[in-house]
Amino acid sequence: MKRTALLLALLASACAQAQQPANNVAEAAPSPAPTGYALRSNVAGASLVRVTELPATTTLPAEGNCDHFVEPVSPAAKLAAQKGWRVLGEERFKQFQVVLIARGGDAMTSGRCNYIDSNLAFFEGGRLIGILYPKGKDSTPIAGIEPVDGHLRVWSTDPMALGQVNLTGTNLSYDEISGGDRVCGGKYNVPTVFGLPYAEARKKLIAAGWRALPSKEEVSQIADYAAARRRFPELDTCAGTGYGECGYTLTAADGVTTLGVVTLGDVDDATVSGYDVACDGKPEQDPNGP
Repeated sequence: MKRTALLLALLASACAQAQQPANNVAEAAPSPAPTGYALRSNVAGASLVRVTELPATTTLPAEGNCDHFVEPVSPAAKLAAQKGWRVLGEERFKQFQVVLIARGGDAMTSGRCNYIDSNLAFFEGGRLIGILYPKGKDSTPIAGIEPVDGHLRVWSTDPMALGQVNLTGTNLSYDEISGGDRVCGGKYNVPTVFGLPYAEARKKLIAAGWRALPSKEEVSQIADYAAARRRFPELDTCAGTGYGECGYTLTAADGVTTLGVVTLGDVDDATVSGYDVACDGKPEQDPNGP
């Protein structure tokens, strides 16, 4: 993904050769880490660095499907907007106000958007603490954030879970997702299945107490779909174009709470991208990003 010298204000000089300069941003280095929070990314393709001032930028167009920007609410989000950033979302996480920002967006297939120069800004008491941003040629733009079970989950456009932000003492870190999620007030556990082939994810879900709920949806005449339904009776539907999303439904031991799993890719080789839970038949707040 192309990045601009706007983000050189956020990066170490070693990253400079991968960036494309913007016209209105002064060259600067990341702020030195003072006493207080220690920031670290443990996820490939992302960096979490200390920054104390958000650089101004020139707002870029948001084309086609890129209509998910929101009006800023918190003072931190309003500050970002004043500096030319578009706001994609904001959340409270522990003592931080977290604001997801980007310069603009390019339309993609299946209603997706490639957000340009997406960054996650962490503020405390009106003071910028640091920035999480995609780094490197294999990085993925950030498209959504959601507090889940004591963490702040970070999502891509697909949507696919990219990682989660954790705070342990004064250590603010961006980590791989692990440990699973407690849902429905802690009654049930959804193990970490993001990015796994559905067959493998299904085994983990069943081991955690979830059961396949045979679908009542009409079976598609597409050969691969029909074969997958025989293998996975809980398969509800699949999209025949774009990202090829498929939906599966499992149920908890009470027979009422349901777990909807979404996969991406060909139905015979699909990987899990997200899930949603309906506790006692009522949807829980969606933990799966945008």
